[in-house]
Amino acid sequence: MTKLVLALLFMAWLRQPAYGQRPDTPAAYLSRMQPIVESESLGSRLAQRLDSLQAACIPSRSYANVLFNRAIDVGFTQRRLEVSLNFYRFQVDLLCRNDTIFSRTIASQDDAQCAYRWYNQAVIGQFLRQRNQLYKVEKTANELLAELATPSTYAFNCGDGAPPTAEGVAIERLVAKHKTAPLLAMLTSFNCETQAFGVAGLQRLQQRGYRLSPATQELIAHVVNRNAELVTCSGCLSGLIEKIYPLH
Repeated sequence: MTKLVLALLFMAWLRQPAYGQRPDTPAAYLSRMQPIVESESLGSRLAQRLDSLQAACIPSRSYANVLFNRAIDVGFTQRRLEVSLNFYRFQVDLLCRNDTIFSRTIASQDDAQCAYRWYNQAVIGQFLRQRNQLYKVEKTANELLAELATPSTYAFNCGDGAPPTAEGVAIERLVAKHKTAPLLAMLTSFNCETQAFGVAGLQRLQQRGYRLSPATQELIAHVVNRNAELVTCSGCLSGLIEKIYPLH
């Protein structure tokens, strides 16, 4: 009898799903999201399709929202979605042209190893050639996907009492030491918040009498005129989405 019980327990253990497929892990929820993300070609429809997953989840803990849809460069836009399935949160970043998706990334905010990425090599290759020519850089597809998916907030002060942010302090130090190379690298980033920090630092240098090259001034003007929506912070209100440059 004891042997029979042990045998049944062993068989039950063998039937347990592996870690990545257990029903309540980030990997399990990613496996539900991925077929939807892979099968959808239009950025404007993806949030609604992902939102359908909440039917099998806790409604108050599940949603799919568009955080922003902003212009990047050379006719492309970045669309970011925030997805929550029960207690697990995901960030989805898309690079689109005319609403058609040409790159996708999914990142779990609870498990750094739980991620997905894809891009159309031909179209993204063309995008990189055009943008690299504009910015006079040699950035790769890996840099594109990584920088687009980096969650950033543009703020020099944020939080109760408006203390300085780590990024703001870093920019002030670069300006004080006239270190232009890091600021120029920020200016050419695919990440719009990082670009805004680069613009701010270079403009502060210029206000102190530092002469910027005509090419750098043209790139600053390009970023300012593009005026992409940024994730910002005002006082203790973080996660605001707004354009920071006055209308021209």
